[in-house]
Amino acid sequence: PYKVVGYEFLNWEGQKFSTSKGVGLFSDEALELFPVDYWRFYLSYILPENKDSNFSWDDFAKRINNELIANYGNLFYRVTHFIQENFDGKVPKGVIDKEGQGLYTELVSTIERVELLIKDVKLRDALKEIFSFTSSINRYFQKKQPWAVVEDAKAEAADTLFTAVNLLRSISVLISPYIPATAETALKALGASKSTRWDALTEIKLKPGQRIEARLLFKKIEDKDLERAKKY
Repeated sequence: PYKVVGYEFLNWEGQKFSTSKGVGLFSDEALELFPVDYWRFYLSYILPENKDSNFSWDDFAKRINNELIANYGNLFYRVTHFIQENFDGKVPKGVIDKEGQGLYTELVSTIERVELLIKDVKLRDALKEIFSFTSSINRYFQKKQPWAVVEDAKAEAADTLFTAVNLLRSISVLISPYIPATAETALKALGASKSTRWDALTEIKLKPGQRIEARLLFKKIEDKDLERAKKY
């Protein structure tokens, strides 16, 4: 090993983990409550890299719903579902528009920062960089509003979808070390499971005519799910 990293402590709802006192969960119990990628994402998000951190059920649900699902999962479904409904489930014939070119420039700098952070074993910060870029794609998609122009300006909507779906492939590869099972599902839905090389992240891999499958990658954590977990 060329860099050995030590973490601070992770607490459970403000307390130290204790088997005898029943503070915390064993991994098999955790997986009975929520999918493994929820745990991988959240524990990466709160890694005690510089100081102690705390597991909180309320924060767990908030981060899963507002970051993992709202930022990445919902974007994935919106883009793929729109392609399915309006372009016969195939990547539309389009080009990377001006705003999209700006996003690809941002993607390059994001990759550079993520690489440096991972080499420095700052996994939490690397994850937040990835999701910051995902937020940029969300803002782009919301600004372009392909649903509002598809009837009168289908070529414009096609450019937006062509840009967004290719960026989704890049994001899904970037995030795969953190949520590998979900990323594999996402890439298969994009028909891109064989296009996962890190050094090809900025390439346009999804060509016009590529079959796309709309997928809901996650299930939102409802209040009843959270209450069940708290009583486990």
